[in-house]
Amino acid sequence: MAVAATILLATTFANAQWTTTAGVVHPVTLTNNVSVGTNINGANLYVEKSSAVTLGIKSTTAGATMFMDKGSVTANAAFAYKFGGAVQWNTGMLGNNNYSVRYVPSNNFPLVITGNGYVSIGNLAAGGNYKLDVQGPPTSNSFYTINAQTNYLGTLDIRGVHAVSKCADGYGIGVEGIGGYMGLYGTADAGAYTGVGYGVYGYATGTAGYRYGVYGYASNSGGPAYAGYFDGTTYAANMIVNASSPATGYSLTVGGKIICTEVRVQLTPFPDYVFSKNYNLNTIEQVEEHIKQYNHLPGMPPACEVEEGGMAVGEMQGKIIEKVEEQALYIIQLNNKIKELEKKIEAIQLK
Repeated sequence: MAVAATILLATTFANAQWTTTAGVVHPVTLTNNVSVGTNINGANLYVEKSSAVTLGIKSTTAGATMFMDKGSVTANAAFAYKFGGAVQWNTGMLGNNNYSVRYVPSNNFPLVITGNGYVSIGNLAAGGNYKLDVQGPPTSNSFYTINAQTNYLGTLDIRGVHAVSKCADGYGIGVEGIGGYMGLYGTADAGAYTGVGYGVYGYATGTAGYRYGVYGYASNSGGPAYAGYFDGTTYAANMIVNASSPATGYSLTVGGKIICTEVRVQLTPFPDYVFSKNYNLNTIEQVEEHIKQYNHLPGMPPACEVEEGGMAVGEMQGKIIEKVEEQALYIIQLNNKIKELEKKIEAIQLK
């Protein structure tokens, strides 16, 4: 029986032009093509079937592997996907060490992955300075090049995009944006949330040097340039203008001059208390003595104090109004004395 089976197998292989060498079954002539399910021999191996699964590979002991071994380092090796007899997509090795997905009709490469881990979408030249390079076609009118969206509806602050670049202390940029109109655009759609919504939120921390939560710079050789522009109510807990550090106890520190059309100071109390009957008005002799001794009006700071520490505009305005109203009282007193003298002179002249 064994002899008969061997003769049958040999006859079958001979009729089918197959042979066995060192345990490997192959066509008698290695230049022959093999077709399964059809008599078309347009490829070295051609498999055709009407069902969904045309070719399957399975290993019962380890992973299933199918490999392509190209004959040249710079040549391409790809799987081709046809429709209607024409190749639509290619996937496989591109050149020496790159993997690519190519849309054949337009010769477009939607995806390229290099051997050292660089990924490009829409750009054949993957690598360079970008680990992930995404480029939209120049003819596309798509509103977004990259869209990141979370569908979580809970109460956690889920990030749509998270970028970290923490190199040595003082180095690393998390996000860089360059735009012909806006480099960075932020919108807070907080809905009915009763807390604070931030269109753009900046925070900086450290243990030395200067830290800026938000830094703005602008230049324009042909017109105005504003490092910051705020169209609406602006809140600042402590603001510094042209100075290196804030003045203690002040919300606004300006290292330079200020020009404006009007300044409003809310002064409490306003010095009309001078006209109260209980106001203790110094006599003119007391004022004269104080000036001789201290070289300034009573209740006013000395020149050395103002020159060294400056003056509070609201407080000084209050003191000035106080002195003006005191002067009014002195003028009234002098006017009354003049009237009394005039009466005495008139009485003497009538004698």
